[in-house]
Amino acid sequence: MERNPKWDAFVSNYFKMSRALQRSKFTEVEMFQKCRDLKAQLVEKSLQMQVAQAVKIDDDITIETLRSDMAKAVARADLALAREAATKTLVADLQQEIENLKTRLTSDVIEQREEANAASPLERPPGISRGHGATKILRPAQRATIALVNSEAPPNNPNSFAQWKTAKNMPYGHR
Repeated sequence: MERNPKWDAFVSNYFKMSRALQRSKFTEVEMFQKCRDLKAQLVEKSLQMQVAQAVKIDDDITIETLRSDMAKAVARADLALAREAATKTLVADLQQEIENLKTRLTSDVIEQREEANAASPLERPPGISRGHGATKILRPAQRATIALVNSEAPPNNPNSFAQWKTAKNMPYGHR
C-alpha cells in the first residue's frame, strides 16, 4: 500500500485538532470550576456584607443612644454642680447667720446681766426675774411681748397690733 500524502496531512491535522479540542474542553471545565468557586465566594462576601451592614446599623443606633445618654449625663452633672454651688452658698450664708445670732445672743446676755447688776433687788427691769438668786434670761419673744405691753401707743403693723392688744389684755402671770 501506498501512502497518500493527503491522508497523512488529514490525519496530522485531525490529531492536532483533537488535541486542541481536548485542551479546550479541559480549560472549559477548569473555567467552569473557577466560575463556581468565584460565585460561591461572591455569595459568601455578599452575606458578610449584609451582616456587616446590619452590624453597622446596630452600631449607629447604639452610638446615637450613647450620645443622647451622654448629653443627659452632662446635663445632670451641670445641674448637680449648680445645686452644689447653691448649697455651698446657702451653707456659707447660714454659717454667717449663725455667727451673727451667736454674737447678738452674747451681747443680749451681757446687756441683761449688766441691767440686772445695775438695778436694785426691789427694782427689777421687766423681762428679768429672780428665782433662787439667779437671773432668768427671757427669750426674744417674751422680751418683745414685754416691750409691747410697756409701750403706750399701739404699733402700725396689724400683726403687731394684735400682739400688743393680746399682751395688754393678758393677766400678769401669763406674760
